[in-house]
Amino acid sequence: MKRKSRTIATKDQNIPIVIVGEGITEYFYFKHLKIFCPTFKHYHLSPRYFLNNSGYKRLGKDIKDALDKFGNNARIIVVFDLDVAENDNGAKKNLNRLLSTYSKRENICFCPSLPSIEYWFLLHFEDNHSIMTALQVESKLKNYIQDYCKTEKFLEKDKWIKTLMQLDNLKMAIHRAKEKTNNSYTEIYKAINILQEK
Repeated sequence: MKRKSRTIATKDQNIPIVIVGEGITEYFYFKHLKIFCPTFKHYHLSPRYFLNNSGYKRLGKDIKDALDKFGNNARIIVVFDLDVAENDNGAKKNLNRLLSTYSKRENICFCPSLPSIEYWFLLHFEDNHSIMTALQVESKLKNYIQDYCKTEKFLEKDKWIKTLMQLDNLKMAIHRAKEKTNNSYTEIYKAINILQEK
């Protein structure tokens, strides 16, 4: 997937921000951020846009639903993993279809991670741009969040996010994620930038 550097203009404070994502990890991450980052702009987060997701095709339906519900000018932040598209031609076609439908819209910001959102979490602790699988990233992440597990039982508790958000970890993750490489990468920082804009 070709990465773009543009971000969404967020000057009108009355325009709603909606986050749509691929699964429970993304959902609980942004749910916890609402509590741990009270200075972030208000954003809408609904389990229905995450917990029942089954791939890029469903993401397209959720984007359309969010636009219908919050208005065509709503800012939609879309967070998803790219590891499936890298290894599955059918998934890659669905992703390309999704991007061709929505990527030219200024109010929609795609925030992919390769291989997974756990790479974004890892950047909170180390500057690592190696080529890694999702399992390798999770293994490295466990050096910092020992019990890390992609289950609802684990993710719904805030212990892991407390570890993630200590000191200047978020600022470091943003700085590291902006270093463009052809290896592992994440654009979650774009979502954070939108939520932090004054």
